[in-house]
Amino acid sequence: MALEITDSNYKELLAEGKPVVVDFWAPWCGPCKMLAKNIFTQDSVADFYNANFICFQIDMEKGEGPELARKYGVAAFPTLLYVDKDGMLKHCVVGYLQTHELILNGEKALKGEQTLLDFQRRYDAGERDRAFVKQYIDVLFKAYRPQLQKEVVTEYING
Repeated sequence: MALEITDSNYKELLAEGKPVVVDFWAPWCGPCKMLAKNIFTQDSVADFYNANFICFQIDMEKGEGPELARKYGVAAFPTLLYVDKDGMLKHCVVGYLQTHELILNGEKALKGEQTLLDFQRRYDAGERDRAFVKQYIDVLFKAYRPQLQKEVVTEYING
């Protein structure tokens, strides 16, 4: 079994009212190909993602790809975005992931805890204890958000 990848356009996916995971890839990207071949074909991954998400792959160089990449700040491949039915970014991870990591990130996105959005909201609300900031920096690293990571590190060091 493998992930059921829809061929709808992005706006049609959101209209379905179910969380969406978007795999941003490029045809020349080795880790993208490995993720599709070795991980997306695992039964445990397919079962979990097909039950909980609409799965969408988008070529970063064609069609909606470049526009969506700009909208969500995608700059590395593969990037997996977890968005809600309104297109709001909930979570993001970049790079090749093992089966258990992919499922764990999907679980986080569904729960809304320990996600990129969760950390951003907590940080914006003023949470600054050392353990939290270290975790937030790690989440930003895994989401490939270097500018925001730099800002958080700089504020932490200066504070």
